[in-house]
Amino acid sequence: MIKKGFQGHIAYLHLPVTRMEESLAWYKRHLGARISGKPHDDLGFIDFPEGPNVLLLGTNQPARAAFYLGDERKQAAGFRTTRIEKLHRHMKEGGVSLEPIVSYEHGLFFYFDDPDGNFFMVHQLPDAVSRDDDPLVEGIRYIEMPVYDLEQTTDWYMSILGFNKTLPGNPDLVFLDREPGPNILMWRSQFRTNLNVYRGDEVTPFIGFRINEMNVLHQYLRTSGVAVSEIEDAGAVGRFCHFTDPNGNLFMVHEPSQAIV
Repeated sequence: MIKKGFQGHIAYLHLPVTRMEESLAWYKRHLGARISGKPHDDLGFIDFPEGPNVLLLGTNQPARAAFYLGDERKQAAGFRTTRIEKLHRHMKEGGVSLEPIVSYEHGLFFYFDDPDGNFFMVHQLPDAVSRDDDPLVEGIRYIEMPVYDLEQTTDWYMSILGFNKTLPGNPDLVFLDREPGPNILMWRSQFRTNLNVYRGDEVTPFIGFRINEMNVLHQYLRTSGVAVSEIEDAGAVGRFCHFTDPNGNLFMVHEPSQAIV
């Protein structure tokens, strides 16, 4: 079979939570998320107008969607908005503990935690045009992760997954772009850490891809030397496999039963 390249896009993010009902209500109230399903007590689905779906996973493990670079805590994901001041005011009035809005070269930002300590950024582009009917949150547009060997991992994401490297200039940060997004920001780390979600002995990937040709994708990963699991057939839900990047991040690949990407 011919090696064609990686097909698919980031469609899912998994966030660990300890109180499912409270978390579902919190994301709906403060970020305008739509609750799209709750198959069981330890799994809940929320959606935003753009970007990946978010799967809330019940866990009693202490690790959260955040990481450290030295003493600095970094967010694992970032939301995009065109109405940052209104969103900030809405969340503050709702009792969410927020950092002030700050201005940098690339726009306006603020940072917050959800009730479980999952840490997020909110970003408004410098040229954003706000309309009254815009959602307060468009969706997740950034994923950030710590990377021990930044150069090797960057090459891997470009050559294996087809990401493009943009925004050069900082030797400790790489910005990777692949439509339709979200973008990935990789920070150089002194330690070999990752964003995997842990539930007891079970390891769940933070990031999930959706694809429409599982057999082609699986063969491509194998012939590219990527550590990839066998394909699991989950019936009406679709088919799945998992693979890892050089930094130890586990990824899920999902082919829906109707293969609509």
